[in-house]
Amino acid sequence: MGVDNGQSYHPWVMLRWVLICSVLFQGGRCLAYRDFEDNDETKLFQYIPSSVPDFWRWIAYALTSPLQIIIIAGSFCLRETVILTLMVALQGVLVLFGYVIELEIQTLYLC
Repeated sequence: MGVDNGQSYHPWVMLRWVLICSVLFQGGRCLAYRDFEDNDETKLFQYIPSSVPDFWRWIAYALTSPLQIIIIAGSFCLRETVILTLMVALQGVLVLFGYVIELEIQTLYLC
């Protein structure tokens, strides 16, 4: 049951933040993995996700996924501050574990 405790948030501000972070991180990844010495203009983006674990991809997840959880929970009238804080914290831990697991998979693959 949703309870109005007098506090609210603006989902469009959060969605703008998600969009800005996504554009900045994807643009940075595009520039970082672009091969400037290769003159083939058909291959502008040469990022291969399975090549190495990408720390910045996980940072982008950590900055955007908790806000997405708040937006979705608010859509279903879940606005309890304690529950939202717990869900956001758990999502942050899952993102960190995801990066660590990706590093371990890379180590196993190299062995």
